[in-house]
Amino acid sequence: MDLLNARQQYDLGRTQLIETLQLDPFGAYDFQAPAVADSVESPARCDLAALLRRAYQKRPDLAADRAEIEAADEGLEVAEAGYWPSLDLSANYGSNWSSAARQPIPGTGTEPELVTVQPVGGGEPIQLPRPGTGADPAFRRVSVGDQLDQRRGGSVSLSISYPLFDRFRTRHRVEQARVQRENARLALQDRRQQVAVQVRRAYQNYETARKRLSVTRQQVRAAEQALRAAEQRYELGAATIVELSQARSRFVQAQSDRVEARYDYFFQQNLLKYYTGTLDPSASLFE
Repeated sequence: MDLLNARQQYDLGRTQLIETLQLDPFGAYDFQAPAVADSVESPARCDLAALLRRAYQKRPDLAADRAEIEAADEGLEVAEAGYWPSLDLSANYGSNWSSAARQPIPGTGTEPELVTVQPVGGGEPIQLPRPGTGADPAFRRVSVGDQLDQRRGGSVSLSISYPLFDRFRTRHRVEQARVQRENARLALQDRRQQVAVQVRRAYQNYETARKRLSVTRQQVRAAEQALRAAEQRYELGAATIVELSQARSRFVQAQSDRVEARYDYFFQQNLLKYYTGTLDPSASLFE
């Protein structure tokens, strides 16, 4: 009957593992139990206060909440900046050129014109004709460097503005930023409380697993001694086969409890590391 119950528990465990791993329920799988390190024979005690301090420092969710508070503080500073005058300074400098730019060559293509000359001794100005060439002026291409030098330009502007009345927009933004900062602080407090409860619960479960591990080790030793004594009495005819079978059953049960306690200890140990933010995903869970 015990063997039948054990087989049933084994099959149920395999089914739960397949469901947890989201495997094909119709597939054939061979699960191997991981080896447990020898260090489990001397489980270490933990200090709850040290675990809480470590969790407050290492938990990534607490770090994210602290970053939210910093962002809210910066958002409040940005919102309050709307109360202050703003000073804008701008400057630009540039030039341009064109591939079609041309300029006339001096002395070519000039038209006849009258030139006014003032006599040295005084009197009325005299206009004298200046003959032209009588032809269209000649042009030459203007180089890029000359165009950039001739067409340089820039400007500098400075302006200051003061918000006299903005329909209370700045006030609303500041109030909203303060509410967001306060919400971020309350969220951090709630998270710290949750972390404390999680760590305390994990610590209690770890201590229970550690004590259970020690108890099952003693139970195995006691059951083994009882089995040896029962075998000796059976050989001497002082014990029946039923008593010997019961001693063997208690020894097997003690060994089974010991194995279960060893794996439960490592599970609770790593669960404690998880809640304190110190669990290394790349490390083995049973070392």
